[in-house]
Amino acid sequence: MVAVGDGKLLIVGGRTYRGSAEAFLADTWTYDARSNEWSELEGAGPQARSQHAMAYDSKRGEVLVFGGYVGSSFTYADTWLLNVADGSWRRVRPETAPSARAGSVLVYDEQIDAYVMFAGAEEPPAPELPLAETWLFDPDNETWIDVTTSVAPELVSEGHPTLFELAMVYDSTAERAVLLIAGEATWTFDGATQVWSQSDLGATQGLGADYMVAAAYDTTLSRTVAYGGAPVARVSGTWLFDTAAGSWEKSEAPQHPGPIVNHAMAYEPHSGATFLFGGATAVLVLDGVAPVTNAMWVLDQDGWRVVD
Repeated sequence: MVAVGDGKLLIVGGRTYRGSAEAFLADTWTYDARSNEWSELEGAGPQARSQHAMAYDSKRGEVLVFGGYVGSSFTYADTWLLNVADGSWRRVRPETAPSARAGSVLVYDEQIDAYVMFAGAEEPPAPELPLAETWLFDPDNETWIDVTTSVAPELVSEGHPTLFELAMVYDSTAERAVLLIAGEATWTFDGATQVWSQSDLGATQGLGADYMVAAAYDTTLSRTVAYGGAPVARVSGTWLFDTAAGSWEKSEAPQHPGPIVNHAMAYEPHSGATFLFGGATAVLVLDGVAPVTNAMWVLDQDGWRVVD
């Protein structure tokens, strides 16, 4: 989920269940935070998928989508751009591009006017095949650039798929991408110097989750907000990361969305609040039915509340 200006949020595709059958979605929806209304975009776009990378370019009013998968049967390597103003999708075909993968994380870096993408897995849900690669997408030339860094975040899976481990946001105050790996390490990426740095206090120090965490950079709080996730049991904590200090602190909100995994989060600037949508109320289910929700929650100065 990404904020796309004018008080709106956008979701693309995803995974759900129809009865006992797993279903992958190909629809695109916008949510108006001012009127609490959903609208489906018409027209052809990316094929049905989940665990794709997505980010919004505020300068051009475009959303970039890359990769994703349909179960364990197929992984995408395609690049799509959505013109938010007219709702039209188009596929771009750069000569050089990342290999097929799912579970990558993507942000638009305002400082360098480019997208930054990290990691993913070529054969999900296999946990032993992570890709610790950093790519930039140049929106002017519509080209992908493979970035070689002296140090890269380490991806260490503990038996669950790598594609579920990561969350990344763009901290517009620090002008850094902030990467959370498996609830255990925090890294930042400086797009101008193309350098990854691990926070001195990299561990979340009690976050309690090691996969399926979601995050958003909240400009009002000047903090990265992380919520939910799952180890053996589900997690319902709200954590705030201060990039400058390199430290996490827990927010004691009296009301919250409860234990949830595989959800989406985004900060919506017109509302001055962070929104959380969807997710499952059970830990990772690869075979069987996971109970999913379409609830929308908002985190503002008064804490979490569900949007009716």
